Order: sequence, then structure tokens, then C-alpha cells
Amino acid sequence: MYNPNTKEVIWRSNNVSSFVTPPPGLDKRSCKSDGFSVTYNSSPGSDTPESYTIVCNACDDVQATLTITRPASAPGWKIGKGAGAGRSFYGTDIEKPDAMVFHSFWPRTWISGQIIHKGKAIPAEGPGMYVHALMGMRPDRIAKRWNFCDFQSKEHGGVSAIQMELTTRPEYGRKVDGKDAENGVTVNFGSIVLGGKLVS
Repeated sequence: MYNPNTKEVIWRSNNVSSFVTPPPGLDKRSCKSDGFSVTYNSSPGSDTPESYTIVCNACDDVQATLTITRPASAPGWKIGKGAGAGRSFYGTDIEKPDAMVFHSFWPRTWISGQIIHKGKAIPAEGPGMYVHALMGMRPDRIAKRWNFCDFQSKEHGGVSAIQMELTTRPEYGRKVDGKDAENGVTVNFGSIVLGGKLVS
């Protein structure tokens, strides 16, 4: 978390225990553990057809409760079609890849809730984006470098421009004279929402 008023940066990373997916009565987009829960909510046909509620008790001094809601006018997206949509395969054999990574995006959302830091509640509300990522191997094996860009504005009826760029490790890059090239492959994903609608 970055607090623009105090310029304070807060980062917590904990091991997960007692992980369950899906929790009883919920689908596979929901999960829970001793320290957090992620609950997928569906309202087909409404102005806000999908949302996630995230409750996190990361440690004694940081707790968060946030709801991320997707408007009907800005559908989610992923690259490709069919069974392989949204998937990036690693290795030389696409039928038996070394690993697979999945990404899908909600480019324009509304986020509401609060973060409690050292007993003080900080309201969290505004436009945002959501990335659903399933990583079939450790993030440092997927890419040696990640760059993210997220621009959100209320102007022009709602604008969102997002970009996720990753550069693979050399072993998943091009070969030069039968050896790994110095650099991996750089891959970009992104979208634009204008007037509250997904346009590209």
C-alpha cells in the first residue's frame, strides 16, 4: 500500500496456511485461508455483473477489506480464443510445456473499502483495475523483469489504460548459435477503456 498523504509505503508478505479453494458453497474463483479470503460475487444482467470481496488480515498492524466491482460496460478480457485463451506456455513443446501462466484483466473497476494500519482506518475508494493471474511456476522463473502501467481517470466518461510487460529469462528467449541469447522475449498485454467502454 502507498499512502499519498503520508508518502508511507507498506509491504507485507506472509505464508498461507489452511488454504481452501473453493470454500463450501462457492465456485473456484473464491478461496480462503487463515489470513485472507477472496469471494467472487455474480449479478448477471445488472450494471455491475461481477465483483470480488477481499478480506485480509496480513499481520497484527495491517488489515484490509476491499470490494472490486466490474461495470457491465467494461468487460474483462484475455488474449486469444478457445481452451488456450489467456495462457502463456513455457518450453519447447506446447503439448508438454515446462509451465503455463494465465492472465485475464478487468481494465476498469470501482474499488471500495478500507485498510486498517496500526489501528487507524484509511478509506480506500476509487477507480482501479484487476488482474487474475495463475502462475504455474515461481514469478522469478516466469520473467526476469516486470513493468506495469495503470492509468485511471474520471475524464471523458471514464478512461483506463493498462499495460503489463514481462521479459522472460534467457532460457525462454531466442537462441543464437544454439545458445541462449542474452535477453529473453519481451511480451506486452494491454487495453484501453474510453467513455467507460472497452475499446481495444
